[in-house]
Parts: sequence; C-alpha cells; structure tokens
Amino acid sequence: MPETKPASKPPKANSKRLEIDHFLRIRRTFGGRLSPDGSTVLFVSNIDGRYNLWTCPAAGGWPTQITFQEEMILGAAWVRNGAQVLFTADYQGNENRQLFLVPREGGHVENLTDRPEVQTFLGDVSLSTRLAAFSDNRRKPDRFDCYVLDLVSRKETRILTRDINGIDVPAAFSPDGRRILVYRDYHNLNSDILLVDRRTGRTRNLTAHEGDARFSSAVFSPSGDRVFVVSDQDHEFKNVLRIDLETGNREWFFEPKNDVAALTVSPDGKWLAMLEDKGGNLTPRIVHPRTRKPLDLKWPKGLSTGLDFGRDGRTVLYSHQGPTRPADLWIADIKKGSHRQITHSLVGGIREKDLVSPRRVHFESFDGLRISGLLYLPRGTKPDGTTPAILWPHGGPNYHNENRFHPWFQTFVSRGYAVFAPDFRGSTGYGKTFQRLIFRDWGGGDLKDLIASVDFLKEKGYADPERIAVVGMSYGGFAVLTCITRAPEVFRAAVDAYGPANLFTFIDSNPPSWREGIYALVGHPERDRAYLEDRSPMNRVGNIRTPLLVIQGKNDPRVAQAESDQIVEALRAKGRTVEYVVYEDEGHGFSRQKNLIDALHRTVDFLDQHMQS
Repeated sequence: MPETKPASKPPKANSKRLEIDHFLRIRRTFGGRLSPDGSTVLFVSNIDGRYNLWTCPAAGGWPTQITFQEEMILGAAWVRNGAQVLFTADYQGNENRQLFLVPREGGHVENLTDRPEVQTFLGDVSLSTRLAAFSDNRRKPDRFDCYVLDLVSRKETRILTRDINGIDVPAAFSPDGRRILVYRDYHNLNSDILLVDRRTGRTRNLTAHEGDARFSSAVFSPSGDRVFVVSDQDHEFKNVLRIDLETGNREWFFEPKNDVAALTVSPDGKWLAMLEDKGGNLTPRIVHPRTRKPLDLKWPKGLSTGLDFGRDGRTVLYSHQGPTRPADLWIADIKKGSHRQITHSLVGGIREKDLVSPRRVHFESFDGLRISGLLYLPRGTKPDGTTPAILWPHGGPNYHNENRFHPWFQTFVSRGYAVFAPDFRGSTGYGKTFQRLIFRDWGGGDLKDLIASVDFLKEKGYADPERIAVVGMSYGGFAVLTCITRAPEVFRAAVDAYGPANLFTFIDSNPPSWREGIYALVGHPERDRAYLEDRSPMNRVGNIRTPLLVIQGKNDPRVAQAESDQIVEALRAKGRTVEYVVYEDEGHGFSRQKNLIDALHRTVDFLDQHMQS
C-alpha cells in the first residue's frame, strides 16, 4: 500500500485544527455482554487496531484482551455459565463467518465450525443448558438451515431445514431450552417467526399472515408461555406484538408512532426492554411485561443500543453514543435510577467541545414529500454561500442517519466542510410506505431527493454552489455514481466507496441467499430489464466530468470488486480524472484501522485538491 501523503491546505479550516488520525484513533466498542455472575463485561473493541474480545470489571477498571485475532470479531456471547466465550469472525471481510470458542481468561481459540466456504449466523445461547443455536448454508448456498450445537460433546443437530431461497436464523431459546424461536426472512417486505421444538422437530408459524408484514426481534416471556415480537403488520411503524402460545391470540402490547428497534426480557421476568427510534435517537424504554407500567431511568440523549440485563434483573448494560461522544458501555441500576460509564473511547487530543453536533433540518422535495436530514456546519461559519459542502447519501438504502458519532463527518467539518446527510425516500424510520418508495426505483425518486438536497443547501446559504462534493459508501456509492452521471454539472468532486456501477452485474454477484430480496429491492434482470439498463451508472459513464475517487475491498461479497473495476476502466479509457484504491484484506467496509485511516486520508486529500477555490 502506498504511503499516505499529508493532506493539502483545506478551505476555511476551524481555528483548532485536529489531525485526521485523531478522529480514527478513537476506539470503537460494541457487543457488550454481562457475565452470568454480573462481575465482568465482555465486549468487542479495536483498541489494538483490530476488532478483538476484551473484558473489564463491571465495577469499572482496566480492560483485558482475551483474543488476538487478525480477523474482525463480529459478535460474542458468554457460554457454559460464563466459563467460555463463543464468538464469530470471518476471513478478510469475506463474510463467511465461523464459530469460535475461547476460555473466559483467554488462551487457545478453537474453531468449532471450520467450514471456510460456509457462512454461519450465531443465534441464541441457552444459559440454562450447554447449547448454542446457529444457522448456515452448508447444504445449499442459497438457503440457511438451523442447527443446535452441544458445546460439550460438539454434536450438531439440524432442527429446521429451509426449503426455499433465503435465510432462517435462530432468535431465542425458551427458558427451559427446549423450544427455539426462529426468524424466517422471505424478502425485503416479508418475514415470520417460527416456533421449533428441538427434540420433536415440530414447527409452528406464530405469525402466519396475508399481505406484506415483517416480524422480528422475538423473545420469550420468562415463564415461556408468551412471545413478544416486533412487527409492522397493519402499521406504518414497527410496534410490539404479544402472542399467547397456548391460544395463539395476538395483541398489540406497545404502539408508538415510531419504530421499535429491539426487544429483550430480564431474567427475573420483571421487565421488558425495547429501543424506541425517535428522529434518529434510539432511546431505551423499560416496562413491566404484564402491566406495561414504564420505568423512568432518564436515559441520555443519543443512540443507545445492545441492552443486556444482569441475571438479577437489577442492572442493564448498554452502549451509548452521540455526535460528540463515541460509543461506550454503560450500566444502569434500575433500583437506584443511576448510570455508570464502563469504557472510555475518546483518546488524548480530542475533547467533546472540539466536536460538532448536527442540526436536523427539513425541506420539501420535487413532489412535495418532506425530507429530513442532519446538517453539520463548521464552527464559526455563516450561511453566506461560501462554505464548501459534502452531500452524504447513506448506505442501505433501507437505513437512516442516526444521532451517532461519525468520525468521517467530524473530520470533514474540522477541515472546513459542511456535511449534509439526508434521509431520502427509501430510508427507514419514517414508516414503511416511505421506505418502500425506493423499491425497484433506484436512481429515480431518490436521485431527485438528493438533487433537491443540493438545492436546499444553496437556497439556505449553507453551501458554496460551485464547491459541492458527493461522497457515499455501498448504496451511497451507487448514489454517488448516479449523481455524477445524471447531474454531472452539480458536483465539483465525488468519492464512491464500494458502490454498484452496473445493476445487472450487481444483482448477479450478490450472495445466492439474497436473490429474492435483491429482486424485490433492486429489480429482476429479466422482468425489469429496461429500468435496470436506464438506471445503471455504467450506461451513462460518458457523462462523467466530475473528478472521482473509488475505494474498494477486494473480498467484498456484497458489491464485488468488478463493480468498481468497470467504472474505473471506462473512465480511464476516456481520459477522465479517476483515482482508485483496492484494499487486499477488506470486504464490505473496513475491519482494519490502518485501512480506515488510509481511506480517510485519501478522501480528504482528494477533496482538498479538487474543492479549493
């Protein structure tokens, strides 16, 4: 990899200049789990530059590293009453996850699956037994079956066979360990929750329905006679449904006018916890599972995720972050109503007051649809039309901009750029009707929303009309290519990170188990041929005049390297300005700190070069 060059002089940088490396040396911490005895917190962090497992005392203290993997660890759980840790990792971003086991104190790591060509999803672990549930596609690449693994004997038992294209994932063991809830995905519009008896194989669909509806985040009540499920059936937003397993009766337990993101139940049965999405803030809500009486814990504003109850039901471990505070683990004491920070991810040289909080703004798009977004402005700038700006279409596209810590945004703002991250049609969090507007319309209404975003920035004076860049990753990379092929005169510079360039080759190269979902979201290569030809950026590559930087991971299973190769080769053949970097040990995104730092350096260098007056 070439050595990173120092960044060129930026436009209107802040009075306190923070170096790029400052932002990316901030650690990322996620996947927190309380040990069964409540004494220890397990988590994933890139403290050593790679994502490994660490532990620290629940009372606070110095963290201890227990794995030293070269590859990114994606998630973990305590098993065998806290004596061991079960975790998943892939190889250089290829997403063929495997299951590994390591002692609580660290040491020898055992590969339990050792099937390099197979993708594995870890489901739930039963603390009352010695069992772990998972699914994989060893039998057929386009479908995932469910298994139970005995962690002592190492015996695997298939409990559910997927008979159509798609993914089944075990969601939760019953309290006695006999039954398992399984999430069954059909495509982007539909899913169900199945109840499987692992001894008899008897399977029952708890959420059989007509029309389009999604069911997810299923958990048992502590008594095992009820199930709580997140669903949007007959609702615009994802609400909480309660199902009686004896009668099959369903009733809505919690119906807010926004999405519920996740569910968990305390081991003592006293509390049901959920995450409520309010304008990009994820706020925990804890209620009694029968009376629905809420518990007021005064949660901090921002993004709280990963709720995990202690066995006594008194403590809750969670991750919290905000625009000026990276994700860290906290413990809430339900009885005292207090919150205590466990990990500390900010590093020397950066203070919260040096960072910028966004403002949420709204505007009407081309057809009157209301679009919201997060606007980051450099300190001291005025809306006088002189600030260079970056338009950031998010990935997904079924995702939305959350009120979280974003090191790329903070880097850009510290160097004098305004950043606007709009939630264009297709984004989540605004109801399923809004979300579905992008289905089989990539590069249509979404593009018009992005151009309307630029118009909004110009009209309000937030951006210099002659110095606007567009930067995006994954679907956001597709949006970048769409912007500079359909509206090349609007953008001064562009950065595409692993974005699809040709919708036909993109559809064809996706994982086989995604096929029906991709047909629903993007389009069918035969039935939708004319539309896909019209919307593929490769078919309009001759329109590109905007200088372009392309970033790609060699092992990306979602957006294959061929997508970036073809757009770069076509531009080079036409003599256009294009820079290209491929990371040999990455997949879809960045798992290695050194690559993330290099990519951000290259992006800033490129923008500074082409956006200066």
